[in-house]
Amino acid sequence: MVDTPMTNLSTGPKTVSKRKRAIVIGCGGIAGGAWTTAMLHAYEKASGVDARTADFLVGTSAGAVMVALLGAGISVSQLVAAQQKDEITLDALHWVHKTALGGAFPPLPASRLTAPRLMWAWVQGKVPLMTGLSGMLPRGRQDLSALYELIETVNEQQAWLKHENTWIMTVDMKTGERVAFGRKKMEGVRLSSAVCASYAVPGWCPPVTINGREYFDGGAFSPTSADLLAQEDVDEVVVIPPMITHSRTIGLNIALRTERILRNAMTKRVDFELEMLEKAGKQVVLLEPSEADLEAFGVNMMDPARRKKVFETAMQSCPTIVEQAGVGAFAG
Repeated sequence: MVDTPMTNLSTGPKTVSKRKRAIVIGCGGIAGGAWTTAMLHAYEKASGVDARTADFLVGTSAGAVMVALLGAGISVSQLVAAQQKDEITLDALHWVHKTALGGAFPPLPASRLTAPRLMWAWVQGKVPLMTGLSGMLPRGRQDLSALYELIETVNEQQAWLKHENTWIMTVDMKTGERVAFGRKKMEGVRLSSAVCASYAVPGWCPPVTINGREYFDGGAFSPTSADLLAQEDVDEVVVIPPMITHSRTIGLNIALRTERILRNAMTKRVDFELEMLEKAGKQVVLLEPSEADLEAFGVNMMDPARRKKVFETAMQSCPTIVEQAGVGAFAG
């Protein structure tokens, strides 16, 4: 995402350990992507591990964009450089942070609901409440062609990544089930379509059709889907979830209180998943936002106007978060 070769794996930190690692990046919109970039920078600096060399890369929504870029060979230093600019030019692609994924609010949605049948699936105990509620939102209309073009460009028009274990988390709109594109070989699936599906926030973006089925935001089921790694051959799972907090601070207005209710629900889900990983014998490293980060986020993670402040705040806060998580202690 800068004017230098994007697939040169010789840049950035070197892998210093033979431990099998997974990096899981959760949903979080535009602000979450900016924060995650700073967190990856702090993680690499403390651990000496190049994030691109993780044995597993698992991403949801904005996190799916991040792992797709890493899996395509984009270095964290390049991601940092991209966040420091307002606009990026790569080949024929011209990416403007402020407008590429829309504004602070979505376009007027369609009149029909996304997937009302999913609320009934929740009543039957088949899907989480978040999935059911997502189905009751109107179909979004945000154009994701810029995101599609970005992924096509950085992945050099290839159907899928060379990285063997990059998982893009989505939700099957008909059943409400999680689908991890990349976990198993699937014919006719392009990385760009899978990433757009994972990013398709209900009520904001339209579902994406892949092989005749419609998919939307994986965050409607889980912020991270880290639990899917419980049975995989991996020693350490680094979880980077922009949408959680263990802070007990309560917002002073109704918007902040509502945001915290959603964030607390997502935290509960992620805590459950991390417990499953620990029971399976995995070393779990949780890197979550600080109070300063939460303040920078505000209540709208999709607002591009907050991106720069979020990134600058995170560049200051993330080294401390990583240090407190003891990342350097088990880098080797």
